[in-house]
Amino acid sequence: MRSFALEELNQDFSWLMGDLLEDAQNPATLKNDLYAPLIEVLRSRGPEIASKALEVFRGRESVGSVIAAFPDDLGKTVQDWHVQVLRLHQEFHQYSQIVRTREGDQKARARQRAYRELTTDREKAFVLSYLSETGILPSYQFPTDTFSLDPGVGDTPTLRRPAWIALFEFAPGNMVYANGHKLKSIRAFFEGGRRAAPDDRGAEQSGQVERFCFCHQCGFAARETANNCPRCANPISNQAEVALINSFEAEENTQITSAEDSRQRLTFKREEHLLDTEASEATLYPYEFVAMEFRSRAHLLVTNWGKHARRGGQGDRFDLCPNCGRHRPHGLADKKLEHWEENHRGICNGTPKPFILGYEFSADVLVLPVPAGIAPADKDEGRAFCRTLGKALVVGAQEVLEIEADEIAYFQHPDGAGGWTLVFYETAPGGAGYLELLAKNLGSWAGAAQGRLYNHDCERSCYRCLKSARNQFDHAMLNKELVRSVLFQLSEAQPTAIPRRGRAGEAQKLSIDWLAGLHKTVDAVPTSGTAIEEALLDAIRVGARLPEPVAQHSILGETGGLLTIPDFAYPERKIAIYCDGFAYHGNKETLESDARKRNALQMDGWAVLTFWGRQILRNPQACEAQVWQCFQYRRVSEEEEPA
Repeated sequence: MRSFALEELNQDFSWLMGDLLEDAQNPATLKNDLYAPLIEVLRSRGPEIASKALEVFRGRESVGSVIAAFPDDLGKTVQDWHVQVLRLHQEFHQYSQIVRTREGDQKARARQRAYRELTTDREKAFVLSYLSETGILPSYQFPTDTFSLDPGVGDTPTLRRPAWIALFEFAPGNMVYANGHKLKSIRAFFEGGRRAAPDDRGAEQSGQVERFCFCHQCGFAARETANNCPRCANPISNQAEVALINSFEAEENTQITSAEDSRQRLTFKREEHLLDTEASEATLYPYEFVAMEFRSRAHLLVTNWGKHARRGGQGDRFDLCPNCGRHRPHGLADKKLEHWEENHRGICNGTPKPFILGYEFSADVLVLPVPAGIAPADKDEGRAFCRTLGKALVVGAQEVLEIEADEIAYFQHPDGAGGWTLVFYETAPGGAGYLELLAKNLGSWAGAAQGRLYNHDCERSCYRCLKSARNQFDHAMLNKELVRSVLFQLSEAQPTAIPRRGRAGEAQKLSIDWLAGLHKTVDAVPTSGTAIEEALLDAIRVGARLPEPVAQHSILGETGGLLTIPDFAYPERKIAIYCDGFAYHGNKETLESDARKRNALQMDGWAVLTFWGRQILRNPQACEAQVWQCFQYRRVSEEEEPA
């Protein structure tokens, strides 16, 4: 939309960002006559351009707001660029004038290289290229918000990563590998480009640090301080100063050598939150088992709480100077701490304080509630279930939409009522319409996820289905057996009503009410235990590819007592089948009890298949196909085991 607006102006953009300066050798003053008229004409012609854009971008509600905000967005981008150029110019002279050392010379050359990239480089400083790099205009792929890392060495260009990745990969204290260098991130610049002189008023007075309250019982987060969570009524468990980050700086730690077997990485505590209130509008998609909630241009906050604390907790946080952004590492010995503070006082008069790092942005989101009884009741097991289900649906989206792995991301949090909430969001600013399309086609989406996960013979997960380099910290949790039945239910789920407008949070209530209503209506339809069991057994016999299952097979627990009796089982394959898993056990308590028993089975190596009675009666062939798919996998798995 912004690119369309510039095209409508029909102006010449064959200039470099450095042309905005009155004097390239002294960047103190901007040449306003180059960009100020551009902003003014964008502002004056905004309504006309928005009207034309609506004809091109049909159905996009955000057209008017994007075009109206473009002049301010462009002005802010130029101002941020200018502050960054001023900082590089100042620090170049600072390092050039001190006593000449190898380290000082290296830092001066690095700032000279970065200054040239931003002002006179024919590729990077070309105005349209720079605006594409910063996400204001589209590039060869979908535009993304990016954070940069100034590597601090003269032979390596500025590094850029998508913001939600850079917030952790470039976080202070972490190691970054580039061009044969092993770089250590030492500095975080706060949102708005507060990179001016040390006597400036600092980040805390400029709006780059904001105080948020967080409820870890339901995932609520907001700027407003409160004693109790407005969503789940639990006491607010944490409040923190969030530094909204813009970019980072590193210095060379050492050269990479052949003696280094693996890359050093820190593990940070990551949290993600939806900031929208219940007053926000949403589009509801009601299905059997789940009602989903699509929110256009929702507000999200990604936070980095620092290095993982050894025994849980909220992370170590980052000790950052509010004025210059330099990071003071934790755990410095007395002499090293004294040395760090002495060096810091030589260039800045600020005092480091603990912050968490944040990135706030808008994106299209799809909320998928997972009520109590569907996910395991244990918190760790529930988290593993949600991480697996979320990733499974992301890879399903890749199959259905033929998109890249990073174009849809997800996170989960407890819902405050014993269940969980999965939140999917599009990483392309402005959205690409993916999630709305998926919400309209839940069956094919979940079916594609099933095909990706279960058409090969890995035991829990592998790089063909759930694992990737990006989610390596989740690898121990990913287990496709945890979500086998749920994915089948979603693939067969039918809409219970047409999509409609509603309020944020309404989908959770609809999902809980639907499950609670199952056991109340069971007498109204012919779904007796005998009828549904016979329907599945008939489908197995007609299919003629599965042996006869064992009915009412008793499974004993670790202590020798009776654990559960599935309706059917293949004991030699460790497959347990429940035909009435939801219709007769629809209340919360028995659902949670069933979930605990089935989780115990899965921990003992059983595959657990759960079918809702109505689904068996409606489509017994699909249920038989699900059993056959599992049976094939179990057979291959056991044949490969050593005797």
